[in-house]
Amino acid sequence: MSPIPPRAIRGQTLTADLWNALVDALLQIRPLAGVGVRLRQTPAGTIIDAAPQTDAQAVAAAAPFRHRWQTTAAYRDDGDGARWVLAVAPGSLWQTDAAGALAEAALTPVEPVAPNPDGGGWVVDPATTGSLYVAENAGETPDTGQPAGLLLKYGDPAAETLPVLLRVADLDLPADGSPAKLTQRQVGDALRGAAQTPQPGPLTREEDASGARWVRRLGSWAWRPADAQWAFTPDTDADGAKRPPIETFPERTVLLRVGDDIAALPAPLPAAQAPALWLAKREADVTVGLTYTPPADETGSGALTGRKGSFRFWSDRDPAAGETETYLETIVEDANDRNTYQDAQ
Repeated sequence: MSPIPPRAIRGQTLTADLWNALVDALLQIRPLAGVGVRLRQTPAGTIIDAAPQTDAQAVAAAAPFRHRWQTTAAYRDDGDGARWVLAVAPGSLWQTDAAGALAEAALTPVEPVAPNPDGGGWVVDPATTGSLYVAENAGETPDTGQPAGLLLKYGDPAAETLPVLLRVADLDLPADGSPAKLTQRQVGDALRGAAQTPQPGPLTREEDASGARWVRRLGSWAWRPADAQWAFTPDTDADGAKRPPIETFPERTVLLRVGDDIAALPAPLPAAQAPALWLAKREADVTVGLTYTPPADETGSGALTGRKGSFRFWSDRDPAAGETETYLETIVEDANDRNTYQDAQ
């Protein structure tokens, strides 16, 4: 590093050595690039370029970033009373039809949601705790008093009677203006429609000559406002035939309790859940209704009778023979000491 020469004195002769020392010191200085400054190193030295900032750049730098559907809450007191005010950045819900055409769906704000005259989007003024969401009114329930189409609403989605398509944000707004809690559920535009990636459908039971099985197919889901249910349509080939299932499970019969009874129900058996033998149906022979009939007199005879039967049960072992038990004992008395025979003559 070249030493910086001492301070020059008025009238001092500028020698070659002093001049060279000044040049060497200047060449050792390395400028640092700042905001809007670019440095280029060349054999002749460093070139400094500084581009002036335009008004548009200054405005862009000062404007806060807003993504689609961004929801912000501010507690205001401007003479109309202290209240929470929500500002919602412009956002869109795009729909595709069966042909795959994409179009932006029109959204109708429903009070307390209103268009925001400042910067576009929507505003809720005043606002209490609730959620911002999009619901669909197919026009089949005119008693709702709401216009048909896609409605941008603010309130409680759990109490909504219309299908909720998009839940944008949830807000917990304390009445005293203390810190609020905002949960942003949707960031960026949303896509809805028939032209979508195939989705797995429900497990369905199919039966043919080979037997019964449970299958899952790929297809599309669509909301049915008429009965407020999601309907699944499996994908088909050009000839209308269903495409092969993505999952196939054999059918098994399972036992379940229904009240005080045990019922049987057909159910799928996933391949990863092979059944392990636990209880098996067993059968044992039994005799029921034993009845003893004694002899009517000293010359008659008695009998012990019963009915043969079988007993079926579920067990992990076969029935085993138990110990012998005596149910009837017969005792023969000694014969008379003297027998009398009568001659036929």
